[in-house]
Amino acid sequence: EEFMLLANRTVAAHVGKVAPGKTAKAFVYRIHDVPDYDRLVNLADIAAHFGYKIKIKGSARVVNKSINQMIEKSKGKPEEQLLSMLAIR
Repeated sequence: EEFMLLANRTVAAHVGKVAPGKTAKAFVYRIHDVPDYDRLVNLADIAAHFGYKIKIKGSARVVNKSINQMIEKSKGKPEEQLLSMLAIR
Protein backbone atom coordinates (compact mmCIF):
# COMPACT_ATOMS: atom_id res chain seq x y z
CA GLU A 1 0.00 0.00 0.00
CA GLU A 2 2.83 2.40 0.83
CA PHE A 3 4.43 1.80 -2.58
CA MET A 4 1.09 2.38 -4.31
CA LEU A 5 0.66 5.71 -2.53
CA LEU A 6 4.21 6.75 -3.35
CA ALA A 7 3.71 5.80 -7.01
CA ASN A 8 0.49 7.82 -7.15
CA ARG A 9 2.18 10.88 -5.65
CA THR A 10 5.13 10.57 -8.03
CA VAL A 11 2.91 10.29 -11.11
CA ALA A 12 0.74 13.21 -10.00
CA ALA A 13 3.82 15.39 -9.39
CA HIS A 14 5.29 14.47 -12.77
CA VAL A 15 2.08 15.00 -14.74
CA GLY A 16 1.33 18.20 -12.83
CA LYS A 17 4.56 19.87 -13.94
CA VAL A 18 4.05 22.25 -16.83
CA ALA A 19 7.05 23.43 -18.82
CA PRO A 20 7.26 27.15 -19.57
CA GLY A 21 5.30 27.96 -22.71
CA LYS A 22 3.36 24.67 -22.60
CA THR A 23 -0.22 23.95 -21.58
CA ALA A 24 -1.17 21.56 -18.82
CA LYS A 25 -2.07 18.01 -19.83
CA ALA A 26 -5.52 16.63 -19.18
CA PHE A 27 -5.37 14.07 -16.40
CA VAL A 28 -7.89 11.87 -14.61
CA TYR A 29 -7.88 12.36 -10.86
CA ARG A 30 -9.51 10.03 -8.40
CA ILE A 31 -12.23 11.53 -6.26
CA HIS A 32 -12.57 9.84 -2.90
CA ASP A 33 -15.92 9.02 -1.34
CA VAL A 34 -17.09 10.94 1.70
CA PRO A 35 -15.49 9.27 4.72
CA ASP A 36 -17.66 7.23 7.05
CA TYR A 37 -18.53 9.37 10.09
CA ASP A 38 -17.84 6.57 12.60
CA ARG A 39 -14.36 6.09 11.13
CA LEU A 40 -13.74 9.83 11.37
CA VAL A 41 -14.73 9.73 15.04
CA ASN A 42 -12.33 6.82 15.58
CA LEU A 43 -9.52 8.69 13.80
CA ALA A 44 -10.21 11.83 15.84
CA ASP A 45 -10.11 9.84 19.10
CA ILE A 46 -6.80 8.20 18.25
CA ALA A 47 -5.33 11.47 16.95
CA ALA A 48 -6.37 13.19 20.20
CA HIS A 49 -4.40 10.56 22.13
CA PHE A 50 -1.28 11.94 20.40
CA GLY A 51 -2.30 15.58 20.92
CA TYR A 52 -3.83 16.29 17.50
CA LYS A 53 -7.27 17.75 16.93
CA ILE A 54 -9.06 17.17 13.65
CA LYS A 55 -12.37 18.55 12.46
CA ILE A 56 -14.87 15.82 11.71
CA LYS A 57 -17.86 18.07 11.04
CA GLY A 58 -18.25 20.53 8.21
CA SER A 59 -17.73 20.39 4.50
CA ALA A 60 -15.61 17.67 2.92
CA ARG A 61 -13.02 20.33 2.15
CA VAL A 62 -12.80 21.40 5.81
CA VAL A 63 -12.53 17.79 7.05
CA ASN A 64 -9.94 16.86 4.41
CA LYS A 65 -7.83 19.93 5.14
CA SER A 66 -7.90 19.17 8.85
CA ILE A 67 -6.79 15.56 8.28
CA ASN A 68 -4.04 16.66 5.88
CA GLN A 69 -2.76 19.17 8.44
CA MET A 70 -2.68 16.46 11.12
CA ILE A 71 -0.73 14.14 8.83
CA GLU A 72 1.71 16.94 7.98
CA LYS A 73 2.27 17.77 11.68
CA SER A 74 2.89 14.10 12.48
CA LYS A 75 5.67 13.72 9.88
CA GLY A 76 8.84 12.32 11.41
CA LYS A 77 7.12 11.39 14.67
CA PRO A 78 6.48 7.85 15.94
CA GLU A 79 2.73 8.16 15.34
CA GLU A 80 3.08 9.24 11.70
CA GLN A 81 2.60 5.81 10.14
CA LEU A 82 -0.38 4.87 12.35
CA LEU A 83 -2.23 8.13 11.72
CA SER A 84 -1.52 8.07 7.99
CA MET A 85 -2.78 4.50 7.69
CA LEU A 86 -5.95 5.27 9.65
CA ALA A 87 -6.58 8.38 7.56
CA ILE A 88 -6.29 6.38 4.34
CA ARG A 89 -8.87 3.87 5.46
